[in-house]
Amino acid sequence: MISCLYCTVFIMLVVISRIPNSSSFSCINTLSRLHPRHISLKQHPSSIRNIRRSLGVRTFGSFADGEIRKRVVFLGTPEVAAEALEKIYKEGKKQNKWDVVATVTQPPRPFGRKRTLRSSPVHTLAESLSIPVLTPEKATDPSFLDELESLKPDLCITAAYGCYLPKRFLSLPPLGTLNIHPSLLPLYRGASPVQRSLESGDEKIGVSVLYTVKKMDAGPVLKKVQVEDDGVKGTSVVLGELFGLGTEALVGIMPSVLDGTTGWDDATPQAEEYATAAKMISPDEGLIDVKETTAKQAKDRIRAFDMWPGCHIYIRVEGEEEVKKLKIGQGK
Repeated sequence: MISCLYCTVFIMLVVISRIPNSSSFSCINTLSRLHPRHISLKQHPSSIRNIRRSLGVRTFGSFADGEIRKRVVFLGTPEVAAEALEKIYKEGKKQNKWDVVATVTQPPRPFGRKRTLRSSPVHTLAESLSIPVLTPEKATDPSFLDELESLKPDLCITAAYGCYLPKRFLSLPPLGTLNIHPSLLPLYRGASPVQRSLESGDEKIGVSVLYTVKKMDAGPVLKKVQVEDDGVKGTSVVLGELFGLGTEALVGIMPSVLDGTTGWDDATPQAEEYATAAKMISPDEGLIDVKETTAKQAKDRIRAFDMWPGCHIYIRVEGEEEVKKLKIGQGK
């Protein structure tokens, strides 16, 4: 009788371990009725967790407070990514549907005249939230990929991480990897989407939440948010605003992504014929040739490059031989 009971328990646990969302609790409730003392396993998560472990059944997600929370790994580096991480972390706690089990960011880099090592904003925030931090030099590092695999992430999220993600990485999370990209894809794929959009004088700008594939920023799009450009704010402001909108959009769809009701089949493939590239900015792009540049073009470039490299012109003061470099920016 006892052996039969344990066989039944084992079979049901195997089934539960493969059910992606909280509906698995209908199975758990049934399982609780098989318990000798009719104890509710939903009210005692440690009971079912211990049974799973004793039987060697893999648990997907974190089990706490009567809910199975999915395991999320966040990848990002700059301040805008840290703001996204904080929002995702807090929403996971609030909704009780996911845990950020690790962050991945670029390693500390030399900074300032003394070249002291400085951690990225994502690194600093993650440590303050007691989230484990991984800092591989490259995401192709086998030891990093082994460590990531051991974390058993259900979903990965990237926001301005800054490193290429290999095929092995993309194959690890069963629910895929979602990316926040600050452009209306397929426009402006690449490293500098906001700068190139403002430089072009686009009237409409926006952000996309898409699945990551091997080709850069080319995956199917789950969500887009489009806004009017005000013609005034520069990249230093617009970048943060777009990442904020993208994070809100991502958090809005995460519950359905994590429970399996939204997935790849619901995403819209990008139209390759309309794809444009947002190449990296070079220092010499900050030079404005007043003979070749209109006032509108100059304004757009000043807005686009206000974070880096800034804009400048060369002038010669009457009566002086030396040509001087004059930095220019937006008025306050």
